[in-house]
This record gives sequence, structure tokens and C-alpha cells, in this order.
Amino acid sequence: MWPELLQKAKNGGLDVIQTYVFWNGHEPYPGQYYFEGRYDLVGFIKLVAKAGLYVHLRIGPYVCAEWNFGGFPIWLKYVPDMVFRTDNEPFKASRRLGICSDKVHTEQWCSAYINYYMFHGGTNFGRTAGGPFISTSYDYDALIDEYGLTREPKYSHLTALHKAIRLCEPALVSANPIRMSLGKNQEAHVFDTQSGTCAAFLSNYDPNYFVNVTFRNRQYGLLPWSITILPDCQEPSFNTAMVVAPKFTVKMEPAKKFSWHSYTEKVPSTNDKSSFISTRLLEQLNVTKDASDYLWYTTEVNIRADDALLKNGNLPVLLHVLSAGHALQVFINGQLSGTAYGGFENPKLSFIGQVKLIAGINKISLLSITVGLPNVGLHFETWDAGILGPVKLDLLNGRLWNDLSQWKWSYKIGVEGETLRLYSFKGSSSVKWAQGSSVPRKKSLTWYKTTFDSPEGRDPLALDMSSMGKGQIWINGQSIGRYWATYNATGSCNNKCRYSGTYHEKKCLVGCGEASQKWYHVPRSWLHPKGNLLVVFEEQGGDPSGISLMRRIIQKNM
Repeated sequence: MWPELLQKAKNGGLDVIQTYVFWNGHEPYPGQYYFEGRYDLVGFIKLVAKAGLYVHLRIGPYVCAEWNFGGFPIWLKYVPDMVFRTDNEPFKASRRLGICSDKVHTEQWCSAYINYYMFHGGTNFGRTAGGPFISTSYDYDALIDEYGLTREPKYSHLTALHKAIRLCEPALVSANPIRMSLGKNQEAHVFDTQSGTCAAFLSNYDPNYFVNVTFRNRQYGLLPWSITILPDCQEPSFNTAMVVAPKFTVKMEPAKKFSWHSYTEKVPSTNDKSSFISTRLLEQLNVTKDASDYLWYTTEVNIRADDALLKNGNLPVLLHVLSAGHALQVFINGQLSGTAYGGFENPKLSFIGQVKLIAGINKISLLSITVGLPNVGLHFETWDAGILGPVKLDLLNGRLWNDLSQWKWSYKIGVEGETLRLYSFKGSSSVKWAQGSSVPRKKSLTWYKTTFDSPEGRDPLALDMSSMGKGQIWINGQSIGRYWATYNATGSCNNKCRYSGTYHEKKCLVGCGEASQKWYHVPRSWLHPKGNLLVVFEEQGGDPSGISLMRRIIQKNM
């Protein structure tokens, strides 16, 4: 997509393309470098040069970017005596990529550019989105949307602004501005040079009223909350509040439905060959090194058949689990008994739920799930994930029956389907998949697969995942990333949106109560003409019959 995106950026009036360099993408393991595929940094820079644009390279080492771990590789966390983003010798010594000398960094280096955030944000594919609780979209309502389409009327309106600014360039770079009052809430900023070139910006700060002003013996009508640009200090060429742009509607249109096969993930046993034992609760990242979102914690509780506490063959108790986040699923004897999620600002979570234990051996399996590692904050190398305890069983009368925190726990990294690579063509053939009426709906820890032919045309594509809960998606073995269709946007939406007046982040909110992300970008370059493999791993329980492949189309309004 890069050449077309760069050309649209240039056509829109940009001079410079600024991009991050993601350390964890280029050095996933110490001394092992990767600059291929969408991490082909040199190839990207050459394409920018070919388009006649400059590059401003943000080499890091830290980039934030709502990117997993802020761009730091996970191995950096485990360098002895490591402290992130400070005058720390291990941190400075670890800055690699052939440049990160402690005298070279671009963490706060934006130079003197006037930046857009974002002109095009794109998609964080795979497990690269950080946060936590960010899925894949990095769209930010940008001028070029996530799918590579121009967003109107914003794109055309700001393209016209850029042209007007260019007309003012000789004056802007040759003179300092002089501010002149034109009224109570009106003023002019004038760039007047000795050579005779001149540019002026006439501002009306009143959010409600049109005003006539006099500037250099001429009358100008200023719209509310607007700036009028005069490239020659005489004739207006642009007004910020006067939007003249093509009338287009962008919409999603169904392109394909699917017929699904399914495979149900097994809850691991305590003697699983790929498991190991510890007599304490272990922090998740220390175990997984972020190789997977998933870590199983499993222990056993033995209830004697003659225990006086048993009622009707079972023992109702309250299970308490305290976790550093981000998500948790509780299984008792292989059956899902509850879920819990942390919040965006505070990923820590607490699960308290009634469970029923039976006479004999009871298996308590806790699936701890990360949803992107922190990307911002003080010393986030010290942040934890996973179940740190306590884990307790209480009788319903509130009396502590057992504290399991120091019991023998079995650990398994990842889920079985990841180990089997069910998302790949080869791996998907290694198990027997259910089909037809045997395909379950609303069942947790279920893998779904289908094959499909690529839709004709060049329209961008996306998956509508609104019928699903939470999980991950793969196309032809490549990770689209995490989806979380049941994670709803919160806030106070306002149907009567006006941008006049001072801006604040809660102004003109839309989509409150709806899925924070419904559509998930599928790059056409990842597809074959025929026989594409789509694999979905559903954690919560969703209905795959509602998944659709959608076209993103631009429709011109009549």
C-alpha cells in the first residue's frame, strides 16, 4: 500500500513523511535483526524519495505510538539493572540498531515541523498494538483512512489550506508577524517584507457571529471562529470555516459470508507435557516473555467424599482471584465458570464468583490473558501482568476455607492451537474440525476456520466481527491481530456537534455504547486469488455465522 499512500499524501500537500522506527520489530531478539516485509525501513525510505518527499525518521529508542511496549523489545525488560527512559547505563548500552549511541535519540525530537497526528495512521497488525485494550485500528479519523481512502471533506479542505499556505511562503519565511487588532474578537497577523511580498491571516475568534472588518482600507467578512488567508494581503484564497469539497459517503458493503469449521481448545491438565510446576504464583511476562497472550495457571483441590461441608454432592464456595491484568477466564473441572477484565487506565482486576467443587479431585484452571503491553508511563518496565494473588476459596458464610497462593501450580504458555499453528495451512490439517450443525456458537476457547476466494476489484476489505466476543484473527497464516467486538466505547455523545469554540477531547463524541472497533482491515496484498485461509480464535464465545467480509466503498452523493 505504501506507494499509493505516499502519493495521496503528496497530492494532499505534504512535504515530509515522519515515521517511527520500531525497535521491537527490528530486533526481536538481542543481536538478531529484521528488516523485511512491512519492516523494510530502507525500502520505505526509497519509496518516499521516489515520490519526491522528505523523511523525518523517529529512530526511538522509545516511540510510544500505542505500540506494544512503546516499541521496546521485551528482552530489554530482563537486562540486569534495567531502567527505561532515564540516565541508566544498561539502558544506554542496549540501544542498538547500529546507532543508538547515547547521544542520538528522537524520543522528543519533532524539530520545527507542523505535524498532523495522524495524516495516515494505518493498522497495527499482529500483536503489535499496545495500550492495553487497543485492537488493531490506528485510524485516528485521519485524512487518509486506515484502508488508504481519502476522508472527505477533510482531505480536500486541508489540501486547499496547504495550497494557500504555499502561496504565502515567500512572506512567511522572510518576515516576522505583526499582530493587529481588527475588533473585540478579531485580529490580523501580517507578514510584510521589505521586498514587497506580503501575507495576512484575518482571525475571527467569536464562535457565534459573522463580523465585517476593515484591513488595509478594504472590507472583509469573517465567518464565526475562522481564519481567512490573504496570500498577497489583498485577495482571500481560503477560509477555514468555508468547506468546499466533494460530497462522498464511505460505507461498508457485504462482499462475502462464510461456512465455518470448528475445533474446541482443550483446558490443559496438570501433567501436560509442555507444562511446568512451581509452588508459587508466577508473574506472567517472566514466564511467557510475551511470546503469547495466554498463560494457564492450574492447581487441584481434593474434597473428601465424607466431607461434612458437601451438599447435594457439591461444595459451593466463593473463588477470589486477584490479577495484575489484563483479562482472566476461570475454568472449574474444564468448564468455564466466569471471566473478568481490567480497565484501560488500571488493568488490575479482581474476580469473585461462586463455584461448585465436587467430591474428589477438582481442577481449577485460570487462563490469564494480556491485551497489549503498556506503551506509556513512568518505569513501565516494572509493570506486571498475570495472577499474583491471592487466590482464595471462601465458604459462602465468609469464612476462609483455603488460600491457594502457595499451592503447587502447573503452568502452560499459550493455548494448544497456537502450538499446533492451527492458523497455518499445514497446522490446520493436523486436527479434526467439526462442521455443519456440529459447529458450536457462543462457546469459549473455540477455533473457527474457513476458506474463501478473494473478491474482485480493488476496494479495501475488512472483517465485520460484531457477532463475536474477543480473540485473534489470521489470514493465510498472517496475524490480523486481536479483536474485541464486545469492548464498548464509553462517554457522552452529542448529536448536535459544533466545532466552533475552544476544542476539548470530549467534544463531538460519537459511537458511545457501540463496539470500540467493529471492522478489522484485511490487506488485499495478503490474499490469493483463490483458496484463502481465514482462522479465528474466540476466547469468550461468539457466533461465527455473523462474520462477514466487507468492502469499503466510496459513494458519490448526488
